[in-house]
Amino acid sequence: MPILFPIPANSAWPGRRQLLTALMLGAAALPLAGCHSKAGPSPAAMMKKMMMAPVPVKVAQSIQRTVPQQLSAIGTVEPVASVTLESRVDGQIATVNVKQGQQVKKGELLFTLDSRTFQAALAEAQANLARDAAVEKNDMITAREEKQLISSQNATREEYELAMFTAQAQAAKVKADQALVRSAQLQLSYCRITAPMSGKAGSLLAFRGALVKANSTPLILINQITPIYVSFTLPEQNLDVVSGDLKRSGKKPIAVRVSETEGGPAQAVGHLSFINNQINTQTGSITLRATFPNANETLWPGEYVNVRLTVATIKHAILVPSQAVNNGQSGYYCYVVQKTGIVRLQPVQPGLRYGPYVVISKGLKAGETVVTDGQLQIFPGKRVIVRKPRAAKGAGAPKAVVAMKTKGKHS
Repeated sequence: MPILFPIPANSAWPGRRQLLTALMLGAAALPLAGCHSKAGPSPAAMMKKMMMAPVPVKVAQSIQRTVPQQLSAIGTVEPVASVTLESRVDGQIATVNVKQGQQVKKGELLFTLDSRTFQAALAEAQANLARDAAVEKNDMITAREEKQLISSQNATREEYELAMFTAQAQAAKVKADQALVRSAQLQLSYCRITAPMSGKAGSLLAFRGALVKANSTPLILINQITPIYVSFTLPEQNLDVVSGDLKRSGKKPIAVRVSETEGGPAQAVGHLSFINNQINTQTGSITLRATFPNANETLWPGEYVNVRLTVATIKHAILVPSQAVNNGQSGYYCYVVQKTGIVRLQPVQPGLRYGPYVVISKGLKAGETVVTDGQLQIFPGKRVIVRKPRAAKGAGAPKAVVAMKTKGKHS
């Protein structure tokens, strides 16, 4: 008589394929049962014994905790300001007063250019000013004399007006000379190149003796890194969560943490300082920016970091290790070990990741035992043996929290 094993009505459980294979092998072995000696077990009996034997698995217990709801993203560290210094006049570098990687202060002298040509131009402009100022003075005296001669009828009015116009023209020429002097002084001042802001100097791009062109030859790059920015993007679906938290917090800034690795310890803590005013229609994401003091310079421009933005707190959340959550044809599920040692398939709705754990929004309660290793060898109704029982430890500092996809089922 053939040996039959009950198959659950729900065919979505993952052990169905293994069991059907075993049944086919058992059925194929039945005709050979009569060929064996009565002293040894038949293949069907051996197959039945194997199918009834408990499977060793690893388990953990679901726990209840209050966890922060966080949004995670990959961010890029950016300087608050970045300036590439260039000369504003043509010339030759005379001295270099900055070292590569040096911390510079605003107004600090970094480069000087050979200023002899500009000093000569200034001296020439000042000489022209002095000459024209003397001519102006003489023309004004002549105009006053012509005015006095008119009263004694020794000069005509036309002569007086001509002298007056000549004096006014010379006064205008003096003003032009004064402007040329100021321009020469300004050109001379450009021979001293100073830091426009405080920051970190980069590599030298020009050295002593090099010829530089105005507004075209880069000298050095300065980045302001204290404070510093971290820019990142979030899906547009998260905009309401972030903006809502901003409204609830009022003047209190939203904390942002960055780390070198996902879920790792916080490398720096800052606050959300900017939300872009429009969503990128091509990617469906929005750009945000956080500001960090960076007093110890742990963040560096161009660095990629993991960003965690805390937007809310979930109270009485049910947590299980992420290995306990499986994805099948009917969605996400966990294997729950009952007191009898028999497992049952429990559909669940996962929410957020909390370090090594997953928040279960629906389907489990605190204290249930779930299988974390060995799921491929079991099926609903299968008896198991706990290989290395352990209880899930309480969560410590907030870890990276990532939303799991609850839509779209995978086979």
